[in-house]
Amino acid sequence: MERAPRSTPTPGNRLPAGVVTDPTQDPVVMAFWSTVDVVLRRRSNVVAGQHADDVRQRVAVQFFSAPYMVMASYTPEAFANVALSSRAADQRRTERIQRGEGARQQRDPVTGEVHSARQVCGLDALDPDSERIGDVDEFEFRLVQADELRN
Repeated sequence: MERAPRSTPTPGNRLPAGVVTDPTQDPVVMAFWSTVDVVLRRRSNVVAGQHADDVRQRVAVQFFSAPYMVMASYTPEAFANVALSSRAADQRRTERIQRGEGARQQRDPVTGEVHSARQVCGLDALDPDSERIGDVDEFEFRLVQADELRN
């Protein structure tokens, strides 16, 4: 079975429904990507440090998920710089969350210590007069609610 020749979409036209092209086979896409890749390799170590490879991979995924839309909106250098700074910020945020520091940090005005802005507390601290504390009491409470709803 012979394949029909593929047409390469441009920013101004769309392919008919059901036609899928491989952007890695398009020389225009690959020329755009090669320029982006040069900028990424030059700047990623400065911007992302030890996570430069991960950040470059995230930029590649972003580009190849919608290459024609990126090409219609950006020059290769502009896309590389914008995507690199955005993905590097995402990587720093992810690292802080994985270390347990949270995505948002705040500085205590009195002590000057930096800590997570997320506050965690127990149910006792929220409602000390509550009679429904613990799994058993919660289960009984739900049973009483279900009986009331049935009645």
